[in-house]
Amino acid sequence: MDSITQKPLQYVRIPHCALCGQKLSASAAFRSLILSNDRCYHPIVTPSIFFSKNDDVVYVQSLGVQIHKYPRPDFRSAPSVHSICWTTASPNLPSIFNTYDLGVAMTPLVWDDLPQEIYQPFDISIKSVQSSIVSCSHGDTKTTLLELLERCAALPVELIVIIWSYVRPCYAKVLLALHASQSIWSAPSLATGRAVTSLFGLIRVYHTKVMHDTYICGVRQGRVLFGHESSHFIDISAPLLCDILVLTLGIYGLQRLEFLTGEGTGSTSLGVPPVGFKKFIGVILPRQEAPLRVHIEWDTLKITAIRYFGQPRFGHDFLWEPEVPWLKTGRLCSMCFYDWPRHFDFATQHQRVMAYIPLCRDSFVLYGLTAFCSSRGVIGLGTHFYSHSQLSKSYWFGRQHGCPVHIQLGYAETIKSVHVFWHQKDALSKPYLLISTDKRRVLTLGPCFPPSETKLKKIFNADYGDILGLYYDRSPGITGFTSVGAIFQPRELSPQQEYESITLRLQEHYDRLHRHHITRRLRASCFSTFSSQASFANVQSLKACYLESRCTGLLLQYNDGTKMVLGQWYESTLIQADKRDINFQHGDTLRFYFHEQNEDQVLTSIESLRGAGNLESNLFSIDIIHGAEIIWLFSNFSDIIFPLSDQ
Repeated sequence: MDSITQKPLQYVRIPHCALCGQKLSASAAFRSLILSNDRCYHPIVTPSIFFSKNDDVVYVQSLGVQIHKYPRPDFRSAPSVHSICWTTASPNLPSIFNTYDLGVAMTPLVWDDLPQEIYQPFDISIKSVQSSIVSCSHGDTKTTLLELLERCAALPVELIVIIWSYVRPCYAKVLLALHASQSIWSAPSLATGRAVTSLFGLIRVYHTKVMHDTYICGVRQGRVLFGHESSHFIDISAPLLCDILVLTLGIYGLQRLEFLTGEGTGSTSLGVPPVGFKKFIGVILPRQEAPLRVHIEWDTLKITAIRYFGQPRFGHDFLWEPEVPWLKTGRLCSMCFYDWPRHFDFATQHQRVMAYIPLCRDSFVLYGLTAFCSSRGVIGLGTHFYSHSQLSKSYWFGRQHGCPVHIQLGYAETIKSVHVFWHQKDALSKPYLLISTDKRRVLTLGPCFPPSETKLKKIFNADYGDILGLYYDRSPGITGFTSVGAIFQPRELSPQQEYESITLRLQEHYDRLHRHHITRRLRASCFSTFSSQASFANVQSLKACYLESRCTGLLLQYNDGTKMVLGQWYESTLIQADKRDINFQHGDTLRFYFHEQNEDQVLTSIESLRGAGNLESNLFSIDIIHGAEIIWLFSNFSDIIFPLSDQ
């Protein structure tokens, strides 16, 4: 009887060659080293394989494995080498175990924007020139190539590095790098390991510059060494009790430690300030009145991770992009976080990375938010601040693409609650934001869904405390805004329920749309249909926004300082819109002019007319009097304006 066919084991090719350190190109022939048995540490080398032009996976039938070009959370790592490096280095080839360990040390934390070479370009470029001179020397005869290499060797080292960086990836550069890095891959492999310890007292921290950046390779506490020694180290005295341990990680491992005490002003730093490529922040908050216990892991080159050892808290495994309020992350809670249910269907790695969106900045006041929305959800978010000196600043997260939905806060108006909402029939559960203020306003940063088909999750209420900011998932493979949470300064008060009042406000607005069948007139899906509503009573000033031949939106400021936005408003965006003041006084009429474009109705201009006069309403214009209330329904390609008050 035939044996039952087993599914092939899934591996991902580590992107750099374990010998030369150069990045493996899409078409390069390579060999991978795999562990086919988790219980037996014995790497197996695949035959020489390559990815075909239109394929991101190669099946090695003899081993029953698949090697992938791009990562997934459930894939195993496969250290790999260029086939040409394997053949060239064969006389001096290190053991399979050493090669495997070196390849594992090249596993990136994230796979975006990786360097072309993993070893220090300074060392590799100098050694490549020197080794090339030796290999080209034959007796007393000097070739043109040898003379060129000798002239290069006489240049300042900075110029040699620049010249090396301009050499395009090719087999010649691979072989040069292979010879230059021989002292690394031919050296005895240092042991990998893991341990649990309490970090306090006298500590010696070792650094290595073998990789493309500076990394911590070892920590010595008394007679115990975690990791590896090097000739570069710093001695420090770590406090017995600290409020927070901040870890700075580069693409390949740990680069910096900071023990924060008190209110975060006193710190003891271990490691040099990292420069160069992407950085990520890990935050560990020890239990009160107890020394900090951590779990340390290291590979053959450096320390890869330090994690909290103990009862896990919510968010303890998050890494952060650099701007994050360290001490405030201790107040993360699952109640104030929308965890996107499809995260691991799209994330390419297990490690979750978060980005912080400050809603408070020193000497500045938040006055607005902009969400760029598309059929894929919110893909960009902007925060807008002003100072008492009338200076304004905007900060952008994600991409400015799609339909901008903008809200503005009035003078002294503050955020009372933040909800995440999504369509219950959306298979992807794409989230949008709903914000209520202390002026009893409900502002939507997203499409207009029927309340009966809308799901809500509250991530902040003012009774919890003072909101500091939002944070969202920036994990590899995740595009747009999916998982979203809030960070706040807590208060000792019980939260009040306001879910029903917000639902009621949404229902009232949608009933008006449904009553007049407005949504049917807009030729767009519910995910691309946006709604805004405002009154023209007690208006202090009006400003229109124009983008080429289309009038995209209106900004209304009222006598009480409140502000409302109708349509699409481009506030400090990459697209430079034209903003025009409209002189609109009590008793005047606003005339909206439309143009039909590809069967869609588009607003082209707005004109203020003195006095009420004779009101018009036809296919190409509509008049709105002072004091009227309107709904402005819009999409990327169409505008519908509908008066709600009798005229």
